[in-house]
Amino acid sequence: MHEAMTPEIRAALDECRWMIRKGSKSFSLAARLFDPATRGAAFFLFGWGRYCDDQVDQVGAGIDRSELDTRLEALKDNTAAAFSFTPQQEPVFIALQYIVHRYGIPSHYALELIEGMAMDVRATQYASLKELLLYCYRVAGTVGLMMAHVMGLRDEAALKHAADLGIAMQLTNIARDIVEDASMGGVYLPSA
Repeated sequence: MHEAMTPEIRAALDECRWMIRKGSKSFSLAARLFDPATRGAAFFLFGWGRYCDDQVDQVGAGIDRSELDTRLEALKDNTAAAFSFTPQQEPVFIALQYIVHRYGIPSHYALELIEGMAMDVRATQYASLKELLLYCYRVAGTVGLMMAHVMGLRDEAALKHAADLGIAMQLTNIARDIVEDASMGGVYLPSA
């Protein structure tokens, strides 16, 4: 992977590594299990995702809703542009453009992830398991699908399992948050 990198792409990789080491220590440690090429691509992918999440993960933090909508629209536009050959300026979109072309990642995965972030901004309430699973697919299943492409997995069964794993991980995060809220007196969970 490194042999085909321009100085601009290497700088984007360094930026993504820094973002992940700063914002996701567990992923940074887990990435050591990958071979160097996969590890670099994972840093590119997760750096882009971390950047996008940081742009909109401020619901309730005093950021105006219209500002968050503007940020979402910019993320969607910049992400879509990264799937073309339009030159990118920001390191995370340079990184995204590099890996989507190198690994043949379909654009709808990344755009679905942005839509999942929009669901967070809208504070969407989930009235059914089907709605919750759609949210989990968008914010985590799509990441599993993109990583499957990075790892060279393209067959239908592998892609389904990659999406399911992402969904399961997101459901686990949601359950953990509910338990943490309950332990702080915020949610009532009946004893078994």
